[in-house]
Amino acid sequence: MQALSWNQADIADMYGQDSARFPDTDSTWEELVTANWWYGDWCFGFLDPKGARYYLPAAMICNLLGDYRVDAENPLRRPGGTFGDVEETLSESQILAIRSFIRRSAELAASNDLDSEFEAWIEIQNEWSSYYASPKLPNP
Repeated sequence: MQALSWNQADIADMYGQDSARFPDTDSTWEELVTANWWYGDWCFGFLDPKGARYYLPAAMICNLLGDYRVDAENPLRRPGGTFGDVEETLSESQILAIRSFIRRSAELAASNDLDSEFEAWIEIQNEWSSYYASPKLPNP
């Protein structure tokens, strides 16, 4: 199966896999932070690990800015389902960035007295604490 873009994943969710023929309009993930068409965390379930790795940073930045049109929590709840073999798909710096986002999200939930949300972020944090990416060695 060919990897899907966000729009293709949204259409596949609504109308079936064969209907997903509309590519996204972004050329870099950074554009997604301000894109008014980008919404819906359900699309993460249709993405391959490479696609999830592309969209997740923008979702995390949006969430840190208070924009939850694309909630980064769901794909982080099931790292093996979203990223396949996490330690093979993500670099050490990506894993560390995700851990920092999770930690900050838990702190924000705690500071806003959102007990159930805080507990959910602690569960996610515990899951991600087990991942360690091996630094990639340069090719000879």
